[in-house]
Amino acid sequence: MRAAGIVSLIGLGLALAACQPHDKYYWGSYSNSLYDYYGNPGDEPEYEKSLAAIVAAGDTGKKVPPGIYAEYGYMMLAHGDTAQAIQLFQREKQSWPEAAAFMDKEIAAAKGPNQPQKADKPASGGGEKLPPSS
Repeated sequence: MRAAGIVSLIGLGLALAACQPHDKYYWGSYSNSLYDYYGNPGDEPEYEKSLAAIVAAGDTGKKVPPGIYAEYGYMMLAHGDTAQAIQLFQREKQSWPEAAAFMDKEIAAAKGPNQPQKADKPASGGGEKLPPSS
């Protein structure tokens, strides 16, 4: 009888534990929009909306996953919105201190004169030529 009671309590505990939400972060429609974007780069506006929705959810108290602020910042930088990109990089740095060194580099690059632009793509057929070594 006693063993049956213990087994029942364990079963009840497992059943209650299964009822709790398991999502640590708010992902929104990130997976689907990223998949669609990779399959069709023309879906960039939908992907960007997905990132914006996740960032907005972070303002309401939901936990934004690591890298989302930075990813959205890169999108803003590609569209020429340097101020918004820097703000998002700083939010990434604040939310995830382990990314501080990398985000500091990205912030400096965004502020610098050699800021990457969407049209700056390497020419096809080869990379950058290096000067001859002495």
